[in-house]
Amino acid sequence: TLPGVSAVGLTQSLPLVSDYVTGIEFEGRAPVDPTTAPTTNFYAVSPGFFEAMGIRLVRGRGIEDRDRAGAPRVVVINESLARRFFPGVDPIGQRMKVAQDSPDFREIVGIVADTKQYGLASDTSAQSYESFEQHGFSGTEIVIRGAVDAASFGGPIRAAVHQLDPDQPVGRMMPIGQLLD
Repeated sequence: TLPGVSAVGLTQSLPLVSDYVTGIEFEGRAPVDPTTAPTTNFYAVSPGFFEAMGIRLVRGRGIEDRDRAGAPRVVVINESLARRFFPGVDPIGQRMKVAQDSPDFREIVGIVADTKQYGLASDTSAQSYESFEQHGFSGTEIVIRGAVDAASFGGPIRAAVHQLDPDQPVGRMMPIGQLLD
């Protein structure tokens, strides 16, 4: 509701800032040795994350409000993961397991454009995104997209967070351009 804000999302990890790499496996395929299993950069995200980050939805859907704790687990993958592990097959509706928490397979419901994880000049990694509400991560990054000077967001953002939880610390805030620099 802040003037000038067009999208807000949460994640436990931001591309180019931190990473969380975990093993993956695919339903209907023979299990592989955990030491040689394929991996993914994993992100727990809220609805609005893709819009706030400017990550284009290619097909299917993103993480939505219905993807809450207790709801069927779903996953959104990037184009690189889709090309690498589903050549010639539509990944939407397929199921994969992300080894970071639950032993359950998740349905692939969407494909998003690739983003860089380790630097703008590096190759794009396989990336998977699940609902933030279905995970118990303690750290949170808030991503805000707006049409005003980023410096003017600081006070209102701190006030909004403290209105929800007065004891919640608010750490660093910086424009994405500064991060990229």
